[in-house]
Amino acid sequence: MKARKLPGAIEIVGEKKRRPILASREPFLQAVLKVLNDLDAFRPLSLRQIHYNLLNILPFINAKTGKRYSNTADAYNQLSLLKNDAIAEGRIAEVVTEDITRPVVEWAAYSNAVARAPASSSSSDSDPPASRSRSINSLSARRRS
Repeated sequence: MKARKLPGAIEIVGEKKRRPILASREPFLQAVLKVLNDLDAFRPLSLRQIHYNLLNILPFINAKTGKRYSNTADAYNQLSLLKNDAIAEGRIAEVVTEDITRPVVEWAAYSNAVARAPASSSSSDSDPPASRSRSINSLSARRRS
């Protein structure tokens, strides 16, 4: 089903692509995969758990520059970037890691609230966009109470 275009809506064109994992970062990824396999029984793992286990291996963060993993904020940030890139490429499953320090908030929402507004709603296609958004806001306020 194709979404309706609303007057004044911003159209998003294209997509953002993550950079591929370069060959120079491959040893780093292999070390992360080794840690994930070694600690398979303890999944899901936090990034911190992976970080401390990498300190026992000290892999190259970048084989081209010869920079090794260390107990620094920069190395931790490189690990976070690599994990996100590997998830985007499908080389690490997203469910393998978790961040238990951040609360999980799940929202029950529709991708297109205007198209899903009940028939009893007072808004119609001839209403200006501002009145439609008021109707949608009143619908969402009723659902919360």
